[in-house]
Amino acid sequence: MRALFVGIPFDDGTTFRTGPRFGPRAVREASRLLRPYNPIIDVKPFQKLGMVDYGDVDVVPGYIEDTYDRIEKALNRIFSAGIVPAICGGDHSITLPVLRAAAKKYGALFALLFYV
Repeated sequence: MRALFVGIPFDDGTTFRTGPRFGPRAVREASRLLRPYNPIIDVKPFQKLGMVDYGDVDVVPGYIEDTYDRIEKALNRIFSAGIVPAICGGDHSITLPVLRAAAKKYGALFALLFYV
């Protein structure tokens, strides 16, 4: 299976607690601790899934519609290539363009979201 890590550093959908735009950078920093073998759960993640850091989608701060268009275009290319994106945002407003891009490839979808 092929997968990409895609950052979407956007938090203009928030009104009070900005900062989710730093999420992709924080995940990249934490991923430096990944090792080829995890003895606790006895798994070798890099043998099961090859993943590449695709970089960040270029967002337009202050312009949510333009940012949504850019997110959809970037993800359309990824989905149409048959690649699974692991998307790290910003705030939860990015879910809409992500689902729109996925629906173009797979049809109507239900979203399963994980918030930590």
